[in-house]
Amino acid sequence: METKGKLIDIKQSFQSRTTVLTIEVEAVPAKVEELKDKILSIVMKPYRKKRTLNANDYYWVLCTKIAEKRHVSKTEMHNILLAEYGAEQVTDGAFEWALKSPTFDWTKSITEHYRPSGRTVSTDSGELPLYWVIRGSHTYDTEEMARLIDGTVYEAKEHGIETASPDEIERLKAAWRAYEQCKN
Repeated sequence: METKGKLIDIKQSFQSRTTVLTIEVEAVPAKVEELKDKILSIVMKPYRKKRTLNANDYYWVLCTKIAEKRHVSKTEMHNILLAEYGAEQVTDGAFEWALKSPTFDWTKSITEHYRPSGRTVSTDSGELPLYWVIRGSHTYDTEEMARLIDGTVYEAKEHGIETASPDEIERLKAAWRAYEQCKN
């Protein structure tokens, strides 16, 4: 079960040396009851609104049009836009990075996304370029997707591609926020 909730209270059990949490969740009590007395795998992180499919659709329409203008594939354009406007992968508070072969073409990568750092690292194999790892747009929340779309709209305008009017984009963003609030 995955749900949204709020941490209400934290207590220390001195006998067992464990932390006792009281959590209020948005779930049907019967579903929660099924988990009682079972060992659970628990992940807690701050809640962030997820983006809507409308945002994703708009992004891909513009991405495709820019790719056609630049005579590159959609994959290449997607990676270029993510490198410029996307969100870095962060683990334990640190940006993730990767060393790649000097012949590696980050723009053609399908399953992973990178931003060139402009730096190299000396290894036993020689100098290798350092890349920052960028999260895929499917993981973006509303705010991150809005930044990616704003950058993509800017790029589209630079290439003479018609975009939605500023009022239409603001209405679309308001609709995304309202949709996210209703969904949650």
